[in-house]
Amino acid sequence: MFQQISPYSIPVGIASIGFLFLSSLVYLKNKKSSVNINFAVFNFLIFVWLFSYAICYSTQNDKIAYFFAKTACVAVFLFVLFYFYNALYYGEMEREKEKVENMISFMPDGLILLDEKNKILHLNPKAKEILKMEDINKKDLSMEALVNYPFFTTFLSFIEKQKKLRETGKLEEALFLKDDHGNDLIYETTLSYSKELKGILIILRDITREKAVDKMKSEFISIAAHQLRTPLSAIKWVIKMILDGDTGVINAEQKNLLNKGYQSNERMIKLINDLLNVSRIDEGRFLYQFSEESLEKLIKEIINLINPLAKKNKIKIIFNKSAETLPKIKIDKEKIFLAIQNLVENAIRYSSNNSEVIISVKYDKIEKKAVVEVKDKGIGIPKNQQSRVFTKFFRENNITKTQTEGSGLGLFIVKNIIEAHKGKIWFESEEKKGSSFYFSLPLYNNKKL
Repeated sequence: MFQQISPYSIPVGIASIGFLFLSSLVYLKNKKSSVNINFAVFNFLIFVWLFSYAICYSTQNDKIAYFFAKTACVAVFLFVLFYFYNALYYGEMEREKEKVENMISFMPDGLILLDEKNKILHLNPKAKEILKMEDINKKDLSMEALVNYPFFTTFLSFIEKQKKLRETGKLEEALFLKDDHGNDLIYETTLSYSKELKGILIILRDITREKAVDKMKSEFISIAAHQLRTPLSAIKWVIKMILDGDTGVINAEQKNLLNKGYQSNERMIKLINDLLNVSRIDEGRFLYQFSEESLEKLIKEIINLINPLAKKNKIKIIFNKSAETLPKIKIDKEKIFLAIQNLVENAIRYSSNNSEVIISVKYDKIEKKAVVEVKDKGIGIPKNQQSRVFTKFFRENNITKTQTEGSGLGLFIVKNIIEAHKGKIWFESEEKKGSSFYFSLPLYNNKKL
């Protein structure tokens, strides 16, 4: 069957096996590169052709030789076909990759990609500008070289701190740097952990101007509120003296007009107090004094205070106490009083006449917390507006049609008070059916907050 083997057959066969090994190695190590995949396929096809050549020279059977010759031709055809397909497919991928890289390069925000060991994998031009690293060499991103960039070391310390705080769920909002004149530069940071890249993607957005504007607004509100509160308090006491008859007898019509003026003045004072509280929260001056208090006793005091408003609106207040004895809880009595009062007043104001407002307290022994619910059967909150409920100056569209009073600050203040007590606040609402607002407070058993 076999002639004398050609002297070229053995080396050609060995070379073909070598090309097969090389093509496999290149493909396994460079699956995502179009050039390397083409190279691997090319090597494989050379293997087929050389192996066919070796067999042709080693056999006297024309059919076998013809079969291997056809195999070589088919292999070459497949290579050409695959080459053009690969060029089109990976060419499109390369173009998309180039688009993404251009988008990242021209982003107005800084983008930094770090691996698990905080080595820089990518740094867009804006990030280089923020961290004063415009002259950094891509080839020299070692930690030894990066020590020469103080902004980067500050940034790295911030990221390490964020990693530690990540488990608590309370990350710092911003990275603070200094410009050449010593002025504060504030950058909002967004951290995204990538399992595929085994690293962290950080986006830095300059919010220096936004923070400056917010500060100016807070200062203006604080000054304006302080300036208004003094004359409003004076007006309040003057009207009160006249109503009490300290200045002489007044008739029923005069008394009715003065009562309206007194109530309007009271609403203005409440608005001013809300503005001052918001200003203090923004500036971190909303101070707390904690003491052990009975939550149920506090709620009873609030109900007694609010009952006149409930009766005026023909609303019945129902208080469901905890089935188990609720231990005393460490709170700032004045602030929690304000928070619950806000929730109950809202429930009364936005409920229809002859309905109920239900206040419930539950003791969760497992999680060691008290849960308070304030439920109404009022107008509810539209679903598309529920995400904005706890923001400043927000009032739902359906409320503004029925209730012209209100500043939209109450729930913002409530949320800050509850969170300052390490608690949580949430709600459930359905339009035209009512709302239920919940908040939980941890029981610390005489431990300091």
